[in-house]
Amino acid sequence: MTTLADGTVLGASVGALMGGRIDGRADGWVLDPGVVWALTAGRRYFATRPRIPFLLVVGTVSGSSTNTARLSDGERAPLHAFDGKIDLSVGWTLGEAWSPYLAVRAFGGPIVWRVEGERMIGGDLYHVSVAAGFNLNVANRVSLYFDGAFVGMRSLGGGASVRF
Repeated sequence: MTTLADGTVLGASVGALMGGRIDGRADGWVLDPGVVWALTAGRRYFATRPRIPFLLVVGTVSGSSTNTARLSDGERAPLHAFDGKIDLSVGWTLGEAWSPYLAVRAFGGPIVWRVEGERMIGGDLYHVSVAAGFNLNVANRVSLYFDGAFVGMRSLGGGASVRF
């Protein structure tokens, strides 16, 4: 990640897709391990005084790629997913360490899967979500986060990061 002079934060990430399974009406598929990636730009506004909530605006473009295998006959097929997302979060930073927030997100992108030589294109069931979460700064080097989306696309996430 890097921070520009105007406060905009730019980030890039790459990681592992650990695999999984898709259960369809007629057949099931195993997802092989693959790759996920993301490019992000964000900026925080209005956070100059503790009495004023911050507004965090984040845009992300991401994707993943893997291969799949049909359970019934072993047919192999590539699977690629792409996504664009806009995230608007409002919250407060309390005690210079804890930042609870509410977020509204809009997102969407195609999933491209080629089965039996035919290209299939799909997408998300939901294109919006409402979430709540927090970031917690510990000793100015470790950050913990939790995020739960409870309207629209539902999810729970959490993690930790260490600044070197």
